[in-house]
Amino acid sequence: MMDLLTRRNLSLQAAAQAQLVMAKCNIVHNAPIDPVRVAEKRNCEVRFMALPSLEGVYSPYPSPVIVLGSQRPSGRRAFTCAHELGHHEFNHGTRLDEFSDSYSHKGKDPDEFLADMFAAFLLMSQGSIRNALRIRRIQPQEIEPIQIFRLSSFFSVGYSTLIDHMTLTLRLMSQQRRKSLLRIRPK
Repeated sequence: MMDLLTRRNLSLQAAAQAQLVMAKCNIVHNAPIDPVRVAEKRNCEVRFMALPSLEGVYSPYPSPVIVLGSQRPSGRRAFTCAHELGHHEFNHGTRLDEFSDSYSHKGKDPDEFLADMFAAFLLMSQGSIRNALRIRRIQPQEIEPIQIFRLSSFFSVGYSTLIDHMTLTLRLMSQQRRKSLLRIRPK
Protein backbone atom coordinates (compact mmCIF):
# COMPACT_ATOMS: atom_id res chain seq x y z
CA MET A 1 0.00 0.00 0.00
CA MET A 2 1.35 3.42 -0.97
CA ASP A 3 1.67 5.99 1.74
CA LEU A 4 0.14 9.45 1.40
CA LEU A 5 3.48 11.17 0.70
CA THR A 6 4.29 8.76 -2.14
CA ARG A 7 0.83 9.26 -3.64
CA ARG A 8 1.21 13.04 -3.39
CA ASN A 9 4.65 13.00 -5.02
CA LEU A 10 3.43 10.76 -7.84
CA SER A 11 0.40 13.03 -8.35
CA LEU A 12 2.65 16.08 -8.64
CA GLN A 13 4.91 14.25 -11.07
CA ALA A 14 1.89 13.20 -13.16
CA ALA A 15 0.47 16.73 -13.19
CA ALA A 16 3.81 18.18 -14.30
CA GLN A 17 4.19 15.62 -17.09
CA ALA A 18 0.61 16.20 -18.28
CA GLN A 19 1.32 19.94 -18.45
CA LEU A 20 4.54 19.27 -20.36
CA VAL A 21 2.75 17.04 -22.88
CA MET A 22 0.02 19.65 -23.33
CA ALA A 23 2.66 22.31 -23.98
CA LYS A 24 4.57 20.12 -26.45
CA CYS A 25 1.32 19.36 -28.31
CA ASN A 26 0.17 23.02 -28.27
CA ILE A 27 -3.02 22.13 -26.42
CA VAL A 28 -5.24 24.91 -25.12
CA HIS A 29 -5.86 24.33 -21.41
CA ASN A 30 -9.53 25.33 -21.53
CA ALA A 31 -10.58 23.00 -24.34
CA PRO A 32 -11.49 19.32 -24.11
CA ILE A 33 -8.62 17.05 -25.10
CA ASP A 34 -8.71 14.21 -27.61
CA PRO A 35 -6.29 11.69 -26.08
CA VAL A 36 -6.02 9.73 -29.33
CA ARG A 37 -4.78 12.81 -31.14
CA VAL A 38 -2.38 13.58 -28.27
CA ALA A 39 -1.04 10.01 -28.34
CA GLU A 40 -0.48 10.26 -32.07
CA LYS A 41 1.34 13.59 -31.63
CA ARG A 42 3.53 11.82 -29.07
CA ASN A 43 4.41 9.15 -31.67
CA CYS A 44 2.09 6.45 -30.33
CA GLU A 45 -0.12 4.59 -32.76
CA VAL A 46 -3.64 3.99 -31.38
CA ARG A 47 -5.68 0.93 -32.37
CA PHE A 48 -9.17 -0.22 -31.38
CA MET A 49 -10.01 -3.90 -30.86
CA ALA A 50 -12.74 -5.97 -29.24
CA LEU A 51 -11.19 -6.70 -25.83
CA PRO A 52 -14.04 -7.74 -23.50
CA SER A 53 -11.89 -8.26 -20.38
CA LEU A 54 -9.25 -5.59 -21.04
CA GLU A 55 -9.26 -1.83 -20.77
CA GLY A 56 -6.16 -1.30 -22.85
CA VAL A 57 -2.65 -2.31 -23.75
CA TYR A 58 0.54 -0.32 -24.20
CA SER A 59 3.63 -1.67 -25.91
CA PRO A 60 6.75 0.29 -26.84
CA TYR A 61 7.96 -2.49 -29.19
CA PRO A 62 8.64 -2.53 -32.07
CA SER A 63 7.17 0.98 -32.12
CA PRO A 64 4.87 2.55 -29.49
CA VAL A 65 1.26 1.38 -29.77
CA ILE A 66 -1.83 1.74 -27.59
CA VAL A 67 -4.66 -0.75 -28.05
CA LEU A 68 -8.07 0.23 -26.65
CA GLY A 69 -11.15 -1.88 -26.04
CA SER A 70 -13.62 -0.77 -28.70
CA GLN A 71 -16.60 -2.05 -26.72
CA ARG A 72 -16.00 0.19 -23.71
CA PRO A 73 -17.97 3.45 -23.27
CA SER A 74 -16.40 6.48 -24.96
CA GLY A 75 -15.46 8.17 -21.67
CA ARG A 76 -13.74 5.01 -20.49
CA ARG A 77 -11.87 4.67 -23.80
CA ALA A 78 -10.67 8.29 -23.54
CA PHE A 79 -9.40 7.79 -19.98
CA THR A 80 -7.78 4.47 -20.88
CA CYS A 81 -6.05 6.02 -23.88
CA ALA A 82 -4.67 8.82 -21.67
CA HIS A 83 -3.68 6.21 -19.03
CA GLU A 84 -1.79 4.11 -21.59
CA LEU A 85 -0.16 7.29 -22.90
CA GLY A 86 1.00 7.84 -19.30
CA HIS A 87 2.81 4.49 -19.46
CA HIS A 88 4.46 5.69 -22.67
CA GLU A 89 5.46 9.06 -21.18
CA PHE A 90 7.00 7.46 -18.09
CA ASN A 91 8.74 4.63 -19.99
CA HIS A 92 6.95 1.89 -18.07
CA GLY A 93 7.35 -0.73 -20.77
CA THR A 94 4.65 -3.10 -21.98
CA ARG A 95 1.42 -2.95 -19.96
CA LEU A 96 -1.83 -4.88 -20.07
CA ASP A 97 -4.64 -3.24 -18.08
CA GLU A 98 -7.59 -5.45 -17.17
CA PHE A 99 -11.17 -4.24 -16.87
CA SER A 100 -11.86 -2.67 -13.45
CA ASP A 101 -14.78 -0.66 -12.08
CA SER A 102 -12.83 0.83 -9.19
CA TYR A 103 -11.13 4.23 -8.79
CA SER A 104 -9.45 3.10 -5.56
CA HIS A 105 -5.69 3.54 -5.47
CA LYS A 106 -5.14 1.68 -2.21
CA GLY A 107 -2.48 -0.91 -2.80
CA LYS A 108 -2.23 0.04 -6.47
CA ASP A 109 1.10 -0.36 -8.20
CA PRO A 110 2.88 3.05 -8.24
CA ASP A 111 3.23 2.93 -12.05
CA GLU A 112 -0.53 2.33 -12.42
CA PHE A 113 -1.30 5.15 -9.99
CA LEU A 114 1.07 7.46 -11.89
CA ALA A 115 -0.57 6.58 -15.24
CA ASP A 116 -4.04 7.16 -13.75
CA MET A 117 -3.04 10.54 -12.36
CA PHE A 118 -1.40 11.51 -15.65
CA ALA A 119 -4.64 10.64 -17.48
CA ALA A 120 -6.74 12.59 -14.99
CA PHE A 121 -4.56 15.69 -15.19
CA LEU A 122 -4.31 15.48 -18.98
CA LEU A 123 -8.07 15.18 -19.52
CA MET A 124 -9.25 17.23 -16.52
CA SER A 125 -6.58 19.69 -15.41
CA GLN A 126 -7.42 21.81 -12.40
CA GLY A 127 -7.40 24.93 -14.59
CA SER A 128 -9.77 23.45 -17.15
CA ILE A 129 -12.16 22.20 -14.45
CA ARG A 130 -12.16 25.56 -12.65
CA ASN A 131 -12.66 27.40 -15.95
CA ALA A 132 -15.58 25.15 -16.93
CA LEU A 133 -17.19 25.71 -13.52
CA ARG A 134 -16.62 29.48 -13.69
CA ILE A 135 -18.07 29.83 -17.20
CA ARG A 136 -21.16 27.87 -16.14
CA ARG A 137 -21.39 29.71 -12.79
CA ILE A 138 -21.33 26.44 -10.86
CA GLN A 139 -20.15 26.17 -7.27
CA PRO A 140 -18.57 22.71 -6.73
CA GLN A 141 -20.33 22.14 -3.38
CA GLU A 142 -23.71 22.91 -4.97
CA ILE A 143 -23.21 21.06 -8.25
CA GLU A 144 -26.14 18.96 -9.41
CA PRO A 145 -25.92 15.51 -11.06
CA ILE A 146 -27.03 16.85 -14.45
CA GLN A 147 -24.27 19.47 -14.29
CA ILE A 148 -21.68 16.78 -13.52
CA PHE A 149 -23.07 14.72 -16.40
CA ARG A 150 -22.77 17.68 -18.79
CA LEU A 151 -19.22 18.44 -17.61
CA SER A 152 -18.18 14.80 -17.90
CA SER A 153 -19.54 14.79 -21.46
CA PHE A 154 -17.66 18.04 -22.17
CA PHE A 155 -14.38 16.51 -20.94
CA SER A 156 -15.17 13.11 -22.55
CA VAL A 157 -14.78 11.23 -19.28
CA GLY A 158 -17.12 9.16 -17.18
CA TYR A 159 -19.56 10.68 -14.69
CA SER A 160 -17.99 8.99 -11.65
CA THR A 161 -14.47 9.66 -12.98
CA LEU A 162 -15.11 13.40 -12.92
CA ILE A 163 -16.68 13.25 -9.46
CA ASP A 164 -13.77 11.24 -8.07
CA HIS A 165 -11.17 13.52 -9.65
CA MET A 166 -12.89 16.68 -8.39
CA THR A 167 -13.12 15.19 -4.89
CA LEU A 168 -10.13 12.92 -4.35
CA THR A 169 -7.51 14.73 -6.42
CA LEU A 170 -8.52 18.36 -6.84
CA ARG A 171 -10.37 18.59 -3.50
CA LEU A 172 -13.09 20.80 -4.99
CA MET A 173 -15.91 18.84 -3.32
CA SER A 174 -16.45 17.16 0.02
CA GLN A 175 -16.69 13.40 0.48
CA GLN A 176 -20.30 13.89 1.50
CA ARG A 177 -21.11 15.68 -1.77
CA ARG A 178 -19.26 12.96 -3.67
CA LYS A 179 -21.34 10.20 -2.04
CA SER A 180 -24.54 12.09 -2.77
CA LEU A 181 -23.64 12.56 -6.45
CA LEU A 182 -22.50 8.95 -6.89
CA ARG A 183 -25.93 7.68 -5.77
CA ILE A 184 -27.35 9.03 -9.02
CA ARG A 185 -26.22 7.68 -12.40
CA PRO A 186 -27.61 9.83 -15.24
CA LYS A 187 -27.49 8.23 -18.70
